[in-house]
Amino acid sequence: MPLTGTALVVGGGSGIGQETAFAFAEAGCKAVAIADINENNAQKAAEQSKEYAVNPAYQSFSIKVDVVDEDSVQNMVDIAVKALGGRIDYFVNCAGAPNMSSFPISDLNTKHFDRVVRINLYGTVNCMKAVSKAMQSQEPTSFIPETRRTSRHPERLLGRGSIVNLGSVNSIMANAGNMSYVTAKHAIVAATKVAALDLAKDLIRVNVVLPGGTDTPMLTSTIDRLPHFRQLLIDRTPLHRLASTDEIANTIVHICSPGASYMTGATVVIDGGLSLSAARL
Repeated sequence: MPLTGTALVVGGGSGIGQETAFAFAEAGCKAVAIADINENNAQKAAEQSKEYAVNPAYQSFSIKVDVVDEDSVQNMVDIAVKALGGRIDYFVNCAGAPNMSSFPISDLNTKHFDRVVRINLYGTVNCMKAVSKAMQSQEPTSFIPETRRTSRHPERLLGRGSIVNLGSVNSIMANAGNMSYVTAKHAIVAATKVAALDLAKDLIRVNVVLPGGTDTPMLTSTIDRLPHFRQLLIDRTPLHRLASTDEIANTIVHICSPGASYMTGATVVIDGGLSLSAARL
């Protein structure tokens, strides 16, 4: 289903976040704001998104943000609301950090643990807090399917906004030596469920997507440290390949669309079947 609202994508300078921003442009959004700690990447992605836009009134913006810093997150939301014409219809948080070390719990580097948890978990919570406040002040929107203007399919209430967090297949499974990342990603699922309950009365939907092995710069950084990991991941995935970023982005955009208007608090796994197996990486 087409999207006609406005979107804010955090972590949109690369990887799944960048592809999600492009997918919003392709889906018909009238404006997309791309936020990232790397301001140059955000600017490039915002400019490139114009190539994929189908809405003739499309506009794109870039914002620098540090998701660990609450003031920076609030500033991002304030800028985005103004730039996007007074409202944020779709918010996607793709900002994250990979595991910084691969040691068992007995040798855990607590500084690395703290950094990964702060970026992945605290960053997600900080963003949900600021964005939900902005969405609460927005008027609810509705949707009438163009080809179904009959009493059988009446006007559908969409609410005030849709929030999608990015977890990981590591939100529901674990692998040795990955304490920081697995802990943070498990907690993101819990935070999403609580937020979905908190915000239901405000007609704001909150869901979480859990990608498996996806061909992104983050995965590349892990493979640089553990060269065997790519093939191991492919071998353990029933579909025997990595996901492309657009396969994840298309699902995220669907969750924000009218086609998913009754979905909230859901955990959507997109992992090629990896989590189905009893074997662990």
